[in-house]
Formats: sequence, C-alpha cells, structure tokens
Amino acid sequence: MYSTFSSVDNSKFRVVFQNVIEVKDIRVRNIAQLALMLLFKEADQNCKDPSRMFFGGKEIIYHDYEATIDIATLVVGACEYLTKCDDKNYATNIKRFCQKTGINLLNGLPHIEILPDVGQNCKEYGELLYIYNRKSRHSLQNDEIVNLEVVTIHFNEKATKKIASSMGLGEFSKNNIPNVKRQRKVVEGIDFDKLISVCKLYSGVMTGEYWAYYWEIFGVATNLLAIKGGKTRFLDCIASNENYYNLNKWSNTANSINKTSYNPMNCDNYCPFKDECEHSKNMIETAKVTCGRVNVIEQPKTISLVEAEEKLATAFQRVLDSKENKVFVIKAPTGIGKTELYLSLKNTTIALPRHNLKADVSERMNAIGNQHEIIPELPKENERFLSELKSLYAKGHYEGATALKKDMAKHDEPMAEYLEKLERIKTCDCTLLTTHERVLYAEDSNEQIVIDEDIITTILKIDKVSISDLIAISKRTKLFPNLTETVNNAEVEVVNCVQMEMRWELALIAEERKELLKQIKDLSTNVVGFLNCTHWIKNNDGTISYITRRNLPQKKIIILSATANEYIYKLLFGDRLEFIDIGAVETIGKLIQYPKWSFSRYQMEHEDKFIPIAKAIIGQQPVITFDKFSSEFTNCIATFGNLTGIDTYGGKDMVIVGTPHINSNTYFLYASALGVDYGKDISFHNLPIKRNGMEFYFYTFNHEGLREIQLYFIESEQIQAIGRARLLRNDCTVTLLSRLPVPGAEFVYLDKDESRNVITEIPVLLLDYQEKSINGLIQLGNGSCCDDLKIDAS
Repeated sequence: MYSTFSSVDNSKFRVVFQNVIEVKDIRVRNIAQLALMLLFKEADQNCKDPSRMFFGGKEIIYHDYEATIDIATLVVGACEYLTKCDDKNYATNIKRFCQKTGINLLNGLPHIEILPDVGQNCKEYGELLYIYNRKSRHSLQNDEIVNLEVVTIHFNEKATKKIASSMGLGEFSKNNIPNVKRQRKVVEGIDFDKLISVCKLYSGVMTGEYWAYYWEIFGVATNLLAIKGGKTRFLDCIASNENYYNLNKWSNTANSINKTSYNPMNCDNYCPFKDECEHSKNMIETAKVTCGRVNVIEQPKTISLVEAEEKLATAFQRVLDSKENKVFVIKAPTGIGKTELYLSLKNTTIALPRHNLKADVSERMNAIGNQHEIIPELPKENERFLSELKSLYAKGHYEGATALKKDMAKHDEPMAEYLEKLERIKTCDCTLLTTHERVLYAEDSNEQIVIDEDIITTILKIDKVSISDLIAISKRTKLFPNLTETVNNAEVEVVNCVQMEMRWELALIAEERKELLKQIKDLSTNVVGFLNCTHWIKNNDGTISYITRRNLPQKKIIILSATANEYIYKLLFGDRLEFIDIGAVETIGKLIQYPKWSFSRYQMEHEDKFIPIAKAIIGQQPVITFDKFSSEFTNCIATFGNLTGIDTYGGKDMVIVGTPHINSNTYFLYASALGVDYGKDISFHNLPIKRNGMEFYFYTFNHEGLREIQLYFIESEQIQAIGRARLLRNDCTVTLLSRLPVPGAEFVYLDKDESRNVITEIPVLLLDYQEKSINGLIQLGNGSCCDDLKIDAS
C-alpha cells in the first residue's frame, strides 16, 4: 500500500495485490477487479478500466510481500459480502455479479469448483473452462499445511464472446446466465457416534474441548456436509459453541459448500491431529468402510532395497553364527536375493520346494565352485514301475514302495544307482540339495538346514481317504473294531481329534501292520495315512479329509520365506522359534489392485460377467489365475498352487485374477492341528476387518485365529503370484483382481457405469444372435478390424 503523488497525509493511496497465478485472460482479470471493487466500496470506480496506467507514489505505507489473493477466494468473499449486506436480495445481487463477469451459476452461486487434486493448467483464452492450480496455505497453530488444489471457473458462452469484444465491466448485466441445478450426492450409513470415536478433531469440536482454527472447521464442514444428516450435526455443533464460532457466518459457508459440491477435504490437509490418530483419506472414509473398497489407515513403512539387503545379510549371518538349536524364520520380499545367501555354504542341507529348483541352485553353486551333492530324483524311464510306485505311495504303503524299488534295482541300473547314491549321501560330508518333503526324513551328518520358501503345508500334511475304503478295511480285519461305527456316527464338517495313544496305526505291532498292508492293495486312497492322523473331518462327498503333523529334524533350522506368518510359526514351534521380519521394501515396479470384486472360483464360475470383465482389463498381458479357468485366457503363464520357482517373467507386466480361497474344512483342520481353540465360533460372514494398516470387508471367520489362518493361505498365494514379476528390481506393473488388499497397492475403483463400460466396450470378433447371454455374444480377441464395434449389455 503506497501514497500517491497528490496525497496529503496519506489521504490518497493505492493497494497492490499479488495474485497466486499470472492472469492473461481478460475474463479472469475482470472477476478479480469486480470482486475487489465490491469489497472496497470507497475505491475509485475508474480503476475498473483494464487499460488504465498506474504510477508510483511518495512512500510505502504498509507491505506484506508474502500475502496473496486468489480468484476463487475473492469470489467467495464477494458472495459473502453481498449476502451480509442484503440478506433479502442476495440471490439477485449474486446473479448480477455473475452476469457482469460471465460466470455460470450453479445452484445460485458462481460456478467455481475447487478440487483437492493437482491437475493440468489450462488457461486458453476463449475456452468455457478456466483451470488453474493453486497452493493454499492453511495455518495449523504453530504449523502450516500447503494444500494443492485445482480451481475450475465455468464461463457462459454468450457472455464470454461479449466480454472478449470489450474491456470494460458492467456492460453485460442483461446477459442471460443459466442457473444449473445440481443435487449434491451425499453418503448414507455413516455412524456419527463412530465418527466421534475415530476422529479426534471432530470429537474435540463437538464437545467444545478443542477450539479450532478457520481451516480446521472448514475441513470438518466439507466432510460433514457430504454425509446425510451431516449439515444438521455441523450447525448444531457451531450453535452449541457460539462463544467460539459465528453461526450466521458458518451457516452461509455451509450453504456455499453444499451448492458448489465442495469435495471432502483430506485429513492430511487440515487436521492438527493427523499424525496422532489412525485415519483414512478423509473423515467419511475413516468412519465408514464399504464393501469392495479399502481404507488405507496407515501406509506401509518401507526401507530402500540397499538397506533391506544389508539388513537381510546381517540377520542371516547372525543366525549362521548362532549355536542355538532353534527354528529361525527370516521373512523377506520375493526377489531380494535370499538364494544368494546360501550358495556358498558348506556342510549344510538346503531344502527346496520342488525337484527342478535343485538343478537351478546346483548350477549356481557350480559357478562359484561350491562342491555339493543333489538328493537324486527317482528314475523316470520305466513308466509302468513309476505308476505302480505312485499307487503304493498314494495308499501309504511305504514298505511296499521301498521293497518295489529294491526289487527293481536288481535288474535296472538307473534304480540301482539311485539307491546307492541315497545310501552314500547319508554319511556325505558336504552341502546337500534336497526337497521340502524329503528333508523331514533327513539322514545326513549336516548340523544345520536351510529351507527355501515356506514349509508349513509340508509339515502339516493334508490328504483324503474314502469312507468306503475305511469300511472295507474294517470288515477285512479285526484290527479296528470301532472304525466303521466311528466314521458313520461322525458329524459332517466337524473336526475330530485323535489322541496320540488312540491313533490306530501307531498301536499296531509288526505282525498286525503286515496284515493291514496286505489288505490295502486293491484300495485307492491312503488308509494308512488316516490311521496315523491327528485330526479328521467328514466331508459331504463320501470322503474324509485328515491332517498329519510331521516334525523337522532336531537341528538348527533356517527358513527363508516371503510368505511366512509369525502367528502360525509360533503355534507350530513355540519358544523354539525366532522370527525375523525384514519389513516392506521400496519397489521399482508398481502394483495396481481392483478390490471391488473377489474374482473367487465361485464368482467366476457362476456369474457371467466376471470373466469378460477380467478379459477387458487384461488385454493381451500374461495371466496368473485358477487352474480351472486357465483355458479362458489366451496367455495364462501359471496357476495358483504352482507358483514357486517361476522366474522367467521378471520385469514383465502381468495380471493376477482371483482370490484363492480354499475349502473351509481345510482351515478347520489346520487350526485344530495348530492347537487353535475356536469352539463353535466358525461362522463365515462378510466382515469389516483391519489388517496390514488397511480396513476393508472380507468373507471370513468371526474367530480371530481361524481368520489368521485363512488370510495366511490367501496372502501366500497372492505374494507368490505378484513375486513372479520381481517388482523389487524391475520397472513393470502387476495388476491384481482380488478383494483381499495387498499392502502398498494402488487401489482402482470402477463405478457402475465404468463397470458396465468395461463389458460393453470390448472389441467384438463374432456375434451369434442365437445366444442369449452376454458370454455367448462376446468373443474376445485382438479384433483390430472392428475396434469401434460395441455391444449394449442390456
């Protein structure tokens, strides 16, 4: 502010305002000028001429070089001023303001929208939209928040043309400015009592325990007014604290927020307690989690790849140096380099999930000169022999399998070499490569075992036996007089526990066992395994599922896994366990997830829309999905349950389709074998749960222990599938179609129209009008010759 040359004792002065953006559009200049002229009635009216030249003056009276004005804020101030000056005719006065400036009306207010996102600048003269980015600084007591927003001014076409041909103000009071009516969408189903319990700022304002600054109240208002019944709550709160807040002012502000459909402000942009509470994006999402959406309460805290590698190497070396006979589980992300840790180890047994992985590791060991032995795989030249051997294993007739191999070795050189090598390895003083299955029965001199990947499902082995086979064996021998009655009287889908001293097979003496093995030759399922199980459950299909708990050798065990679950390993090994979690690691690649639908086996099989939706999202990208639906996708590279060791797709974009649920009876068996006492609390519902810093709905158990086991199995498959792309080190994108959210994912939501468009805008190769379902109509493919052809799903 400076005095003019003709000023006497500062009787005349000029005020220079600094705008937050550079303005080159005459319409936007006119808005600012007219708003300022309204707010300062004493100003010289000749100043409205945009061609007027302003000179300097005598002296600066006042200055604040950090102060700024903003077009949107000026318009809000002008409207509040017009309302306060003449509350009976304010609507007409606001309309005149819009007529003079050429702004369209929205619900009786200037159509200026403020969006809490950063967009692209668009200042093209003559366009009906004028868009600019602004940084709005909100004072929070001793701190300050910079809020990035997009301001959109909606101009009227006719008024724009007239203003473009003239440089003055006030000539267009007769312009017919349309008043667009827009009903604001409000969110229903918000529990305000819950909101008080989860939002510290809202609770403090409602109770009067916290005096809030303007932007804090404004942020609360933008959220409450977007909720059904929220305006009443907000104004009641202001009225009950009238010593602090002006009810008339906030009532007008509330009307403006509603009429302009101001989006709910993000908590991080105004709340003084943003670092003290667990909150989602805004107050609404914090108070309500809807089915198919994910509220991220806390972003995963990540460390750099370099830091993670150092942390992993340090932890592994410490474990190697330990003299304790413990089970050390080191959890680290896929692709971080866990295999590199053990390649140079001496006198160590290395257990891998599958036979083919042994060859890969062996090749890498040879490259660095580490001498080792590989536990051999059965010779596969004699198919008839392999078939017979497989049948014996399936029945649990291990003595028969051993006898068959020894007999075969008498006249088969590969089998003789196989058995000879197994015997030699028992006393071999070197590093051994074996499998998860065989390491449970390790007979070697090594004092430590390194297990690559999770081994839970190998230790806790689940199998099936037919009830007819059990009844048959009961009738053929007198060894199990109560077996038929026990099985027939068992309730369906109720777990039965077998105490150690009651296990049928263990109680047999040698002669009785020989008799048993004679009687199972023509049976097809593993009766012997059932007789040695710890828990079993009767299914609806005439079978029994059972679980056998096996033990790791009493040596130092080191397990390296990306999917290990501390809760489950603790139940399994108790005080013998030491669990080390490297934590979340920054990735180069990106994970995108669509959590609206589960894409479960049931959905994909029984609802026609899900496979077309998946195909539309997938395009021609590689796919991982259920084995049952692999043929539906032209580029299926792997299926759930067979993912470990697939490394050929690192760095490639891919899509994972499915939430890999397993049968509920399996969860019950694992829980029982692990000692989880869930009683009768086995109900399965669509429940809101909090996990990994996120809140979401998921079909799961009421019982926390059962839920942990269920989510462990699903998450393990998801992590294995995502890990095939090696996001840690590669700039690629994995897209996940599943309702169970993965930490660090970017969540994408499709509304009803978008979901419908995903189906209806699929390129079409062939139409068969005789088919009545959408699946029958849409044949997917490249279809480049008919990109513009669309189908209306209705």
